[in-house]
Amino acid sequence: MSEHIWEEIVQTYLTTDRAVLVTRQCEIEDKQGWKICPDLLAIDFRERDIWFVEVSTAWDTNKIHNKAKKFNSEIVKRLSSQLSEFAVVPDASRWHFGLWAFVRRDVADNLRDKIEPLVTPSKVKVEELEAIAFSWKYWDKRRGEEGAAENEARSAEASSAR
Repeated sequence: MSEHIWEEIVQTYLTTDRAVLVTRQCEIEDKQGWKICPDLLAIDFRERDIWFVEVSTAWDTNKIHNKAKKFNSEIVKRLSSQLSEFAVVPDASRWHFGLWAFVRRDVADNLRDKIEPLVTPSKVKVEELEAIAFSWKYWDKRRGEEGAAENEARSAEASSAR
């Protein structure tokens, strides 16, 4: 089994919405040598959201907490500049930036309470790895219209079978 299986699961979950492009271990840096690397960088072209994604199966979420402390003051401006410079998004200042953490169920609430005040006014999400990895029904909300159409088809098929 891959040592990065949880990052792979999260990447698959995120890209189930086909408007989302994900890159792994994308270095965010500046010319002065400052550098940080999220587990994943997710760009949602439909919602105009840019997500700095962290994945952890550890009980200690200090790594994520420390990144949240510098999210607005250090990460967003450098990430915005880099995405504009590389022409990934035409004008990153018109996009929403957020920190999205995927962690174990038993640490999710505590992490959410610690990082939400730090990341505001940017977006913040904390999701439980168990919810996205073990129950396919949670993926329907990521699939948007495609998932809704599939659910309608299943319902129609069930009705006609009666």
